[in-house]
Amino acid sequence: MAQPIKNLDKKQKLALAGLAVFGILLIGFWVYKLDSEIKGPLAYKPAADNSASATAQDAAAAEEAKLKSQDTDGDGLSDWDELNIYHTSPYLADSDSDGIPDGVEVKNGTDPNCPQGKVCNAPLPVATSSNLSVPAALPIVSTASSSADLNSLLLSGQIDAASLRQLLINSGVSKADLDKISDADLLKAYQTQLASSSKKQ
Repeated sequence: MAQPIKNLDKKQKLALAGLAVFGILLIGFWVYKLDSEIKGPLAYKPAADNSASATAQDAAAAEEAKLKSQDTDGDGLSDWDELNIYHTSPYLADSDSDGIPDGVEVKNGTDPNCPQGKVCNAPLPVATSSNLSVPAALPIVSTASSSADLNSLLLSGQIDAASLRQLLINSGVSKADLDKISDADLLKAYQTQLASSSKKQ
């Protein structure tokens, strides 16, 4: 059986203390080594010279040129345009799954991310009166023939004040609240919101 520490002589106590110190140092070294092996690959290492950064820039330029000339999904838009301008999928010819290829939608002036017949990212009117309540989004007008016309005018920014008032009334804004706003203020708020919405895209 092992002797209790009290029964050890002076040399044995020194040897035990030295062994304990050695063990602590060994554990500390192991922790340091483990830490450096974990963090080492993730540490930022600046380029030693400009040739490495020039090579990286050349590779990025080559990749960008490849994306500009490549049309992976064959929809008529380059992969670069899909990723950076239209925010559509370069792997799906019809990003919004409405049956019309993205390239055709762009040529027609429609949103390739919004299925045909739906209003996506419609601008919200800006209230000019403190007590005006505005709905969260403008739904499609229920009349079938004028609905498409009004919605296309709404998205193009060419809608007149009377049509805009009718859309707002159909979406739940009270006529009394709308009568408090002049046509000029209503159109100005609409144009401001339309410009703000197109900047976000």
